[in-house]
Amino acid sequence: MRATQFRLKSTLLSVLLSLCASGSLLSQGLPPKNCSALSARPGQCIDPDGVGRPPLSKSNEASALSPAEPYQDESSVTVEVFADYQCEFCKQFMEAFLSLKTKEKMIYHFLPLHQHEWAQLAAEEAACVRSQDEEAFWIVTASIYRQQASISSASLPPMVDQAVSSRPQVSLESLHECMRTHKGEPIVSQDRSSAAERGIHATPTVFINGKQFYWRGQIDELELAMEVASRESGTVSAGKSSN
Repeated sequence: MRATQFRLKSTLLSVLLSLCASGSLLSQGLPPKNCSALSARPGQCIDPDGVGRPPLSKSNEASALSPAEPYQDESSVTVEVFADYQCEFCKQFMEAFLSLKTKEKMIYHFLPLHQHEWAQLAAEEAACVRSQDEEAFWIVTASIYRQQASISSASLPPMVDQAVSSRPQVSLESLHECMRTHKGEPIVSQDRSSAAERGIHATPTVFINGKQFYWRGQIDELELAMEVASRESGTVSAGKSSN
């Protein structure tokens, strides 16, 4: 299990490090093009019309998939994020998190915002993939953020197919059926309802061991917050040493 987790994080890290090399916005304070001019605070996209984007289908017959599973499971530090695949601040946060040499557990919640054209579609695609294979879900998540600037509603499905093509655990036929019948929609709606109940209306909204962390685009602040959480829980993150 541990070897699989390290291999997974290594795969995601190699994919997302290319984002840094191509010109990350981590240190910039201006809103990205695909975020609303309104902002809850620096480093977040906010939905000007309410929480989340309406589902692709209004069907009440779609069966719900499994809820979010953690990215890691052997850490006393849990990072919980409500994110939108089309929000560039979310891309920045994910690239920062995955660049850290840590073992923090991540729980990823879908919160596609209303103003984003393909965010709901991406969330449902990812939910369908996660129902078959957790590792494939993280590969798809990394791929979507890596190609975020060039994705459209038309190009997203074949991009997801390509991303999971090397995973024998994922059946493309089952994935396409899942999307056709909107089986990913209820789990996305569940995450959206959870966000509404907690007063969350912007992405990324991040919690570290239950305490809200305000992402401002600074990787050193994220690193420090996780180290503090680790120490408070009685452990020290991998890659760090206590003095």
